[in-house]
Amino acid sequence: MTTFIATDNLNASDLPKQNAKWEKIINFASTFDIQSEYKNGINISGLNDINDKSTVKEIRAALYAEWRRYNHQGYGPDKNTEKKAWEAIELIRSQMQ
Repeated sequence: MTTFIATDNLNASDLPKQNAKWEKIINFASTFDIQSEYKNGINISGLNDINDKSTVKEIRAALYAEWRRYNHQGYGPDKNTEKKAWEAIELIRSQMQ
């Protein structure tokens, strides 16, 4: 069972280490409880919907959407999507400093 981490309680130690395997990214993405963080819904469907001005919560929502997409498809992302996921995690890391 996944333990959810509220964005307000997120620590840098919760983030996957740089260049860890995709499984670490999806484990982190699964800690986001989109229903409690966005009670009225959100218009983010993946990593293409964020940029360097996005909030940590928005970035986590994008990672969550990618996790759900690839979980349902039954295979991992292409290299470009995986690269974007790492860039998103590093963006979170930079905002937490």
